[in-house]
Amino acid sequence: MGKAEREDESQPFPQKPHAFYLPDMPYQPFYPSEELPWVREVETATDAIEAELSAFLASRAQAFAPYIHGGLQLPGQTPDTLKYHDNWTAAFLIHDGAKDSEWSAGCPTVSALMDTLPLTAIKGFSPSVLFSKLKPGARIDPHTGLLNCRLICHLPLVEPAGCGLRVGDERRDVVRGEVWAFETALTTKHGITAQMTASC
Repeated sequence: MGKAEREDESQPFPQKPHAFYLPDMPYQPFYPSEELPWVREVETATDAIEAELSAFLASRAQAFAPYIHGGLQLPGQTPDTLKYHDNWTAAFLIHDGAKDSEWSAGCPTVSALMDTLPLTAIKGFSPSVLFSKLKPGARIDPHTGLLNCRLICHLPLVEPAGCGLRVGDERRDVVRGEVWAFETALTTKHGITAQMTASC
């Protein structure tokens, strides 16, 4: 549980998942969009998703809570600066496989879109679909995710200039409406200072 690391020590950022390590997974920080045929459909819905986020913020802003909290993690792998901090908050449409019916009704575009995607359904664990929000100027410290056998997909909706994200040793600039699919088991440093983002 979280003790195995990638054997290839030539990589400067080995995979260090908190909970489950699957050997022989590809070392690929960001996955090419051409390998994920549904990406274009998500990007096309950017305007509609942002409109639903705006309505959600107007009616249910209190639903946003700190994204990182205590739970299944090992000491030292999640910086204390991220835990229970309101710099990075999230509101879930689906949380560990459980759908929020109220949000689903209020965000029909997001809900319908998620029904078309190849999301893995594991009761009590996945999928998770959420709006993620960072305060202006916030910076997310380096950290790793739970698994090395899943991708996190991120659709930026509202962002100021000059924001970026690093996964392993690869950095990308934030572009509104441009989906990233990345692996969170690599040592990750988020430099996003976006006011609002959406991830699924």
